[in-house]
Amino acid sequence: MFFLSLDTNIQYLALSRIKLSCYLLIQSVFFTLFSPAALATVLLHDIDFGDSVSHVRSLPQGFDCSVLYQGNDAESIEQEGAAFCFDETHLFNAEGGLLTAFIADGVVNRMEYTLDMSLANYNAVLAGLRRQHYVFAKVTVGDKTLDVLAGFKEVEQQKLDDQLFTLVNQADFSAARTFILVDNRSFQRALKTGISSVDGWLANKALQKDFARLTMIHITFNTGGIVLQATRPFAGGNGSGRGQ
Repeated sequence: MFFLSLDTNIQYLALSRIKLSCYLLIQSVFFTLFSPAALATVLLHDIDFGDSVSHVRSLPQGFDCSVLYQGNDAESIEQEGAAFCFDETHLFNAEGGLLTAFIADGVVNRMEYTLDMSLANYNAVLAGLRRQHYVFAKVTVGDKTLDVLAGFKEVEQQKLDDQLFTLVNQADFSAARTFILVDNRSFQRALKTGISSVDGWLANKALQKDFARLTMIHITFNTGGIVLQATRPFAGGNGSGRGQ
């Protein structure tokens, strides 16, 4: 159960209207952790990890956008058919956005959703992820970071609640921040198996089999926009997608 201390209530009443909206969604996402574990969906779209390139190509309103991502990073795309975009995709009831499915070895291995930065989109994204059973694993605002997974091992729940609340609401919603969320079921399993931090979790390749279906959502918020990246960091093989 989610508890709110008297001190936190005082902070809550002192928030601006913008920060109040953010807080209500932070509480909801965090509360999801204590709900029965459920399978998280991947952005509630017609694309899933492991789907074949032929399946993605067959979807309406999509187009090959590989050229847009060539040379962007170390994993730059060098051929056609490696990225497919779906413009004006309204995930989470957000205001527009571009969904991109990235292809490796003939199947979808990661997805990205970009949209304009606004209070409405900020709230829509967090509320949508809560409904899809994602919970916070790590939060960074400015130069301060809270590893929620590590916090469960180090402090009592009440203090962790307050730390999360304070960090997320210490700045206007448009301030640069990064959130890492994972599906509820994987988070609960991580707690039960004694994993003590998000960084340690991702660095431990021995966990690949136990967490093959771990879905991680990495979100960056800044004045330039909102970017969600969905991956399965421990997935091996092509998965069980459509059109295999």
